[in-house]
Amino acid sequence: ANVGQMFYYGPVPWHGEGAELKQPADMEEAIEAGGLDWEVEAVGLATDEKPPSPVRTRLAIVRKDRPRGHPGRVLGVAHKEFNPLQNREGIRIFDSVFGKGKRVYHTGGYLGSGEVIWLLAELPKNIFVTPGDRVNTYALFTNSHNGAIAVDFRLTTVRVVCQNTLCLALKGSNTRDVFKHSHQGDYRELEKKVAAFFAETLRAVEEVESRFKAMMERKFDDDLIKA
Repeated sequence: ANVGQMFYYGPVPWHGEGAELKQPADMEEAIEAGGLDWEVEAVGLATDEKPPSPVRTRLAIVRKDRPRGHPGRVLGVAHKEFNPLQNREGIRIFDSVFGKGKRVYHTGGYLGSGEVIWLLAELPKNIFVTPGDRVNTYALFTNSHNGAIAVDFRLTTVRVVCQNTLCLALKGSNTRDVFKHSHQGDYRELEKKVAAFFAETLRAVEEVESRFKAMMERKFDDDLIKA
């Protein structure tokens, strides 16, 4: 599972961890329940020897809310150009485009010591293939503070509750369903780009539903199936 802290609305995750909510969370509730109200910063590195040698090409990414010497303070090592996206800013962008202050967040939190964070929101439109056959669709925001995962916004049908399900949600999606941004430069234009992406994504949900229904209406006789 590798869950550091998380919340969930709905069925209890298989690992039994996390804070249960009786209704979906809004942005502030998601940040609090998911343990995401902290920032990171980059600090210099040196070898553990006497005298120490500076590591000029890499920086340590650390949690600012944890004191020096804390075993969970260092989240990763990144290149000099690595520009962290703070939790609150990333979530604010996600919420301004999708949540807009509403209670839409079903799961969220961080893995390990905070190396990777995520927030999962249910889309306003689910897919109904046939009576009794409903496919839940979600918008997923993922970010890493160790450089393992780019800033990632995407459409998914996976309910993320752990490291395994997050890997499944991030695996092999069509580029049309995914928006990524590297941890470089600034993020001033990120909100506009994510807004345009989600506008297209919601249209894609409708197309997928129509394709599923077309598949349901296609009939095959026994001879064709045997062939």
